[in-house]
Amino acid sequence: MNTPVRVFLSLMTALLLCNGQPVGAADEKPFSPERLDQLIAPIALHPDTLVAQVSKETLESISTPDKVETPIGTLEFLDGASLPETTVK
Repeated sequence: MNTPVRVFLSLMTALLLCNGQPVGAADEKPFSPERLDQLIAPIALHPDTLVAQVSKETLESISTPDKVETPIGTLEFLDGASLPETTVK
């Protein structure tokens, strides 16, 4: 999953957790879907230029490998999460 998608999903999760309200504003009405679109669209459509400048080597160095050889055998992962076979090892 690429970085802009992760950023977008993180923002959406945060908005869902706070029910569309700023922290500490329990007496205010939640944002309308149109207002949420206005707030999130610029972030989702125009990711930070620094993200675009990250080198392939940097991304690979901070990524989780798909396979790791260990004394107990090969551990396999998909997008950073262990596969069921690896979990039971």
